[in-house]
Amino acid sequence: MTRSNPKKIILFLLIFICYVGAQAQIKLPSIFTDNMVLQQKSKVPFWGTATPDEELSLTTSWNGKKQALSVDASGKWQTELKTPVYGGPYSITINGKETRVLKNILIGEVWLCSGQSNMEMPLGGWGEIKNYKEEIKNADFPNIRLLQAEHIQSEEPVTDLKVQHGGWQVCNSTSIEDFSATAYFFARKVWKEKHIPIGLIHSSWGGTVIEAWTSQKALTEVHDFDAALEAMHTQGAEDKLQQNYNQQMQVWNDRLAAQDMGMEKGKAIWSPANLQDTNWNTISLPGYWEQSALPAFDGVVWFRKKIMLSEADQSKDLQLHFYADDNDKVWFNGKLIGETAGYNLPRTYTIDKSLLKAGENVITIRVFDQTGEGGIYGKQNQLFLQAGDKTISLVGDWKYKVGTD
Repeated sequence: MTRSNPKKIILFLLIFICYVGAQAQIKLPSIFTDNMVLQQKSKVPFWGTATPDEELSLTTSWNGKKQALSVDASGKWQTELKTPVYGGPYSITINGKETRVLKNILIGEVWLCSGQSNMEMPLGGWGEIKNYKEEIKNADFPNIRLLQAEHIQSEEPVTDLKVQHGGWQVCNSTSIEDFSATAYFFARKVWKEKHIPIGLIHSSWGGTVIEAWTSQKALTEVHDFDAALEAMHTQGAEDKLQQNYNQQMQVWNDRLAAQDMGMEKGKAIWSPANLQDTNWNTISLPGYWEQSALPAFDGVVWFRKKIMLSEADQSKDLQLHFYADDNDKVWFNGKLIGETAGYNLPRTYTIDKSLLKAGENVITIRVFDQTGEGGIYGKQNQLFLQAGDKTISLVGDWKYKVGTD
């Protein structure tokens, strides 16, 4: 007769307990969390998962009613919540092998806020709306709730969202800064006039076309997208479409470069540090060029700025920080140090100390804007050089010249 190893038995029991606990967990979609808003006077679909065939019950505090939930063999369950006229806060309790409680729920009006960059523009972000600091400071509205969807693409319908901050947030000076300004001002106006709780689900994605939000069934009736739709379901077809697109974009970009007066046979002739730029115009940065020197302009603009560095500044690499709309290339003392595509991406470029010299140095930035606002934009504290603990502001006058319209 062999003796059992007590350590192995304990380990097995721990694993078994963890496994059972994980299987028994009640899971809810990301849109059902603390602080959420449910549509008033409605039958709201409410669903989740649990252990297959588990016995569950759900109780809503606004009416105290308890209902049984039917969990199928795959672990899925769904019900409807009959909501009263607006009010709260309330709670929802789900009882089974474990208990799950959702707290601080309001009943009111729920709005889906979607669109392109005009809707996406955050209260404290790249748009810098009027008096944004004061607006953020005063955004204390506990009866407005926020749910921010992540930018996720899928070729098939999904049953859950990926959201920021773990779910619904109460509107205050901390949660509102990176949320849609348009959606916030809308909700604030409705709240002040009606005093009905407002839930905002924000799913904007700047620059997206309407076809990206349209169902496959609807697109098949247009026929302009047959090849793309087929590629979603054909092995290798998507890669071929991507290759064709890349080739077409390369041809387009080559034509653009050929028209750019700052380029010659693929070489950046406006990037050298010793370039004579006395005939270039002056513009104050950061700021969109449409709002100052170049209204309604799309195309390529080159920017240059001379900076003075001390011998101490040469002892370490520098970091260049700024925002550009849409795409940029950057040279330091005539040497290309990097490029980025994307209007809403922060730029951070490392300038090797071997490129630095005591005295005058030149930063050259080529910006291409395809549509909408363009330029080197952002807050004043977002345009600078970092030299160790020292910050060198690049705010102010820059030289500029149009490469091509």
